Amino acid sequence: MLRRVVVFGTGDSGRLGLGLPLASIFFPRVLAGPWEGDVKAVAAGGAHSLVCAADGSVYSCGLNDRGQLGHTPRSPQVPTPAEVLLPEPATAVAAGHSHSLALTEDGRVWAWGDGTRGALGLGRDCPPVSPPRLVKHLQGECAGTRVQGIACGQHHSMALSASGEVFTWGADAQGCLGHGGGWFSGGGTEWRPRVLRTLSTHDVRSVSAGYAHSGAVTAGGEAFLWGDPDFVPGVSRARVSKVDTPRLVPLRHAAELACGGSLTLGRDGAGHLYSWGPGLPGLGRSGASGPSRPLPGIHAVRMASGWQHCAAIDHRGHLWTWGWGGSQGTAYSWQEEGAADGGQLGHGPDCGDRERPWPVEFVFDGGRRLSQHAWKAEAVSCGFNHTMAIVGAVPAPHWQETLRTQPPPTACLEPAALWVSTLLKLTLVTFAGLWPIRDRLWHLKRYRSLVNLYTLPDSNLDVLALAWLHTGVLLVLLAHIMTPQNPPRGYMRRSPPFTRVRLGIRVLGPLVQLLLLAKAVAVAVWGREEVLPPDPEESAAVAAAAAGRVGLLCMFASIVGALVGSFVEQAAARSLASSWRRRWRRRTGATRSGAAAPLLGGDALPPDDDDENASESHKGAHGDTPTVSTLVRMASSDTPILALAFAAGAAAALGQALIPYYTGRIIDAASIDPDPAALRRFTLRLLGVAGACAAATGLRGGLFTVAMTRLNVRLRAALFASLLAQEAGFYDGTRTGDITSRLSADTTTVSDQVCLNLNIMLRSLTQAAVVLAFMFDASWRLTVVTFVMVPLVLAICKVYGSYYRKLSKRVQSELAEANSVAEEALSSMTTVKAHAAEDSTRAAYAAKLARFYSLQLREAAAYALYMATNTFLGASVVAGVLFYGGRLVLAGSMSAGALVSFMLYQQSLSGAFQALGDVFSALAAAVGAADKVVELMLRPPRVPPAGRAAPPRLAGRLALRDVRFAYPARPAHPVLTGLSLSVEPGEVVALVGPSGGGKSSVVKLVERLYLPSAGAVKLDGLDVGAYDAKWLKRRVALVSQEPVLYARSVARNIAYGLEPEDDVPQEEVPTLADIHAAARLANAHDFILALPDGYDTECGDRGVQLSGGQKQRIALARALVRKPAVLLLDEATSALDADSEALVQEALDATMRGRTVLVIAHRLSTVRNADRILVIQGGAVVESGSHDALLGAGGVYAALVSPGAEPELPHVPQVQ
Repeated sequence: MLRRVVVFGTGDSGRLGLGLPLASIFFPRVLAGPWEGDVKAVAAGGAHSLVCAADGSVYSCGLNDRGQLGHTPRSPQVPTPAEVLLPEPATAVAAGHSHSLALTEDGRVWAWGDGTRGALGLGRDCPPVSPPRLVKHLQGECAGTRVQGIACGQHHSMALSASGEVFTWGADAQGCLGHGGGWFSGGGTEWRPRVLRTLSTHDVRSVSAGYAHSGAVTAGGEAFLWGDPDFVPGVSRARVSKVDTPRLVPLRHAAELACGGSLTLGRDGAGHLYSWGPGLPGLGRSGASGPSRPLPGIHAVRMASGWQHCAAIDHRGHLWTWGWGGSQGTAYSWQEEGAADGGQLGHGPDCGDRERPWPVEFVFDGGRRLSQHAWKAEAVSCGFNHTMAIVGAVPAPHWQETLRTQPPPTACLEPAALWVSTLLKLTLVTFAGLWPIRDRLWHLKRYRSLVNLYTLPDSNLDVLALAWLHTGVLLVLLAHIMTPQNPPRGYMRRSPPFTRVRLGIRVLGPLVQLLLLAKAVAVAVWGREEVLPPDPEESAAVAAAAAGRVGLLCMFASIVGALVGSFVEQAAARSLASSWRRRWRRRTGATRSGAAAPLLGGDALPPDDDDENASESHKGAHGDTPTVSTLVRMASSDTPILALAFAAGAAAALGQALIPYYTGRIIDAASIDPDPAALRRFTLRLLGVAGACAAATGLRGGLFTVAMTRLNVRLRAALFASLLAQEAGFYDGTRTGDITSRLSADTTTVSDQVCLNLNIMLRSLTQAAVVLAFMFDASWRLTVVTFVMVPLVLAICKVYGSYYRKLSKRVQSELAEANSVAEEALSSMTTVKAHAAEDSTRAAYAAKLARFYSLQLREAAAYALYMATNTFLGASVVAGVLFYGGRLVLAGSMSAGALVSFMLYQQSLSGAFQALGDVFSALAAAVGAADKVVELMLRPPRVPPAGRAAPPRLAGRLALRDVRFAYPARPAHPVLTGLSLSVEPGEVVALVGPSGGGKSSVVKLVERLYLPSAGAVKLDGLDVGAYDAKWLKRRVALVSQEPVLYARSVARNIAYGLEPEDDVPQEEVPTLADIHAAARLANAHDFILALPDGYDTECGDRGVQLSGGQKQRIALARALVRKPAVLLLDEATSALDADSEALVQEALDATMRGRTVLVIAHRLSTVRNADRILVIQGGAVVESGSHDALLGAGGVYAALVSPGAEPELPHVPQVQ
């Protein structure tokens, strides 16, 4: 990801680096500097700015009256970034009021700028310094260690050594140096760095410097402040004028402090943000006296405090600012700038002051305006009246090659659909209502004429009025929630009544549709048998008698048009309301406390519970995962099979519809009008139709079964391919039982239920369509009465289906949890029995089954209620048809045989709708399972695709620069905090240190199993992400603490990943001789030959047939057969007994020669023989050197290697 610098705020003196005569920039703008590639650090000072590029180069711009830019020759001001010459690449920079600091890779500090008040630490009466000079006295104080952090206040500086010691120097205003002798005005200066003894017993991990106060946070989560009493909780300025020693801050689990000029910010490990201090000018309120309650609406991961404003970055990478938005300078008018504001908040020219955090929504890159969702902030720094941030473009998930999520519809389609459906509905209804009475329209101006023209069964003026009324009320409801395109004024405005409007839309639609259905029944029962309206050219008497009659064609055209239009309008209006609500929530930045990304989803805002257009498990920023469209796309390759099956189903449906027809004819020929010849003819035809129907039904079922099997295979293959493509962090937060449940049970449920019920659905729909045609031919009046019940049945199916689908997903989740418990127990049965934990394991599984059973009971109760309702509605329809049909027979309008045929048609139609209802519930369950399968199948990996670099030779030069990293499952707990190391080709480097320090995490980053959140991991000068992934894994081999072998032969386990199926070049596929040679190097050849089948012996599941030492040596052979340039050994002997460890260690000693080796070991002989030893503590390298040199230094390594530690270092199993 390319990281870029954005700047905004007061631009005088060139501090923004844009080279323009601007006083203010009100929106963040990309700063295009002379650096190449990424940047890794920024610092905003009093009136100057610093940028640290990814290659360690430092650039500065702004005011240079005291040499704070570090340039030679010295210019009064520099409006564009220019390079500061440093002897070593820098890893961090800091800026004060008029001085600057840089920390280089070798752990040394360089200073430049105003030294008259001791802020440079270069000695007494130091003049302004430019170019940078080394702070030698600091190196003398902490000899044998390295500096890992720096900070600048107004006129004082701080440094943090890798061993956790804090150094301060400069003007001791109000005791901000913490040495116990501060002053309030004049005098009191530390000219050289001095250790803060009061914190020497604490393992300090970060420091921060403000205007006249300082802060530090320890590894144990304790926060300390000293200096200005306004910023130290529990201290009153009325009684104390200074706090010259560190005081503990009541902030539990502190992770970071940011000291500024008006507020101090604190962040705990959960991301809660606190602020306290004297307050921000212009806000009409004073600050809090301490971290009493967190700021609402933000989950912070980074923060900064300036002179009079603050900034923070939340867990989604969104930048928030608040504080004083004004400036005393005069703004330069151009494009979107123009007001007399400072612009340091980045909210626009008219934002004013902000009492609470407000999101920065736009970044300008040249002439482009990028919205908040197109970039991700990673670091921020606040100066006097300007702000700097590092942002990176959010990568699109274009690397997902198995299946692609279709792009979401644009926002304009929803209102367009609403307007088009409304226009078509009103046009049709208006034409059908007014055309038959066009010659009497002038009568409508009088109420009496309107009454004379209207009759319930023969006039459709009521349909016309109802359609217009429905549209008007719908538009009025939507007008109440229409949200503006621009952000609203103020931090949080009263939310529009989205819930009430959506409820109104839900009630309005069914009410209108019910009235239209009642109108259809009235027309069917009492309407005249007139298809077309009467001719207006008839005689006056005929025209007067026919006044208001519109005919059946116009009548049902208006009813059907209004009915269909109301359905479409309702769906479009609800979708538009949901879209506006989501846009409102994004504009106001509303988040839920403790929000975190879901298991299989993205990082966008969670949906509200009543948002039907958002998924129940929130799958991303764009709404639902396209489950149905994905299944249709996967089944599209079986189109010929499905088309033939559909044709067979249509033939079967036609045959089933002909059976009632011939049954009626047989009844008429046998009883009403006896005709033996007709009786035989119709009987033979009935038998022929039944035989053809049976053959077509069998063909349809067989073809759908074939399609079901093929879909199951595709689903499993696509899901497994997606699982293989996921990053390692995905499996940290996902249980194996959940994944296996998706891969086995859910895929089978989806394919079986979808294909089976699709078969039934197509058969029932075709049968219903054919039967309806025959029913209309028999009696259109009875058909309308019957068909009126269909929408009611569909509405019940929809309500039930929605509930059943959610319930089914919960059932699947509970079943997956139960499977996970069972899988975990069965895969570790030795441990279960060794601890006699059968009863507790059984109880845990029974508890999961109990929850599954309770949900199944709810599912059964819902299904029983649904079936009872459907059965009652079906019986009601039969009773109504018999009653009305009997009246038609008595009136002579239809024959008894026709009524019998119609009743059989009606029974067939009821059966079709009953099957559709069953299919709907079954498909709801299948889609509930498919949601989870497709969600996982379409999940793009969070690690972007690797490059294509594959050089012919890899030297093995490894370098990590300022690497910061936290596991995705624990983002608030950093593991590496600015780690830097380098390994030369052929060098053996050992990583040692306390457990949890980050040693194994280094190995995982080199393997590119995870990506660092900052910094770079390079191999031969290229980022590891630039290499082809498979090529990299063949050149960088890993032997872990617990090797995994598979249920295959020993030879295939050694050649794992290098087989022809792995897309490996033919020359790199190992031969049997290569496998034997690797086994000899790993001291495994002899015991392999002693196995029953030698190299063809099956290892068993996870290598259960072999001992721990044998498995470790086979794993080492698997690494060596690749002939790697870089070998990574992660506690390769820690879990072995003494004899096995000796054999494996002998093999390791032989294989290290001639390779770059990074070894994590607790065996002292391995560590002693390494070319170099790096001690990692707290996520950083704190010591480096040979065994003897580190022992002589008496530091962390010497403490680890105690006299009783021979032959092993103290070891605790790794938890990374």
